[in-house]
Amino acid sequence: MTARHPTDPNDPYPESILALEEDDSDIDWDEWMAMSDAQRDAIHDGALRDYIAMIDAMSRDQYYAYRRGKRVALCLRWRRMIRECDLPFMQENLRRGQRMLLELRIERRTGIAPGSA
Repeated sequence: MTARHPTDPNDPYPESILALEEDDSDIDWDEWMAMSDAQRDAIHDGALRDYIAMIDAMSRDQYYAYRRGKRVALCLRWRRMIRECDLPFMQENLRRGQRMLLELRIERRTGIAPGSA
C-alpha cells in the first residue's frame, strides 16, 4: 500500500503518520537534556499537577466527553496508520481502542466500569 502525500486534498485525515510532526513542546531537546534531574522532575510534576487540576475541575459529563474524544482520536490515528501500512499489531490496537470506547459507553450508562465489579 502506498502512502498518500500529506497535503493530498482527497485525504479526509490530512495529517500523515509518515510526515514529520512539528514539535510543539516549549523546551528544546538539547536544553531538556542539559537540565538536572531535579529541574526535569519539577517541570514534569508541574505539568502533572496542571493535568490533575484540569481533570478534577471537570463535571462527570465533561470528563466523559474528554475521555471519549481521546479514544476516538486514538482510533482515527490507528485507522490512518492501517491505511498507510497495514501491520497486524495495528489491527489489534484499533480493536483495543474500539473496545475502550465500548467500555466507556457501558460505564457511562451503568455507572460501573466494566471489569471492576
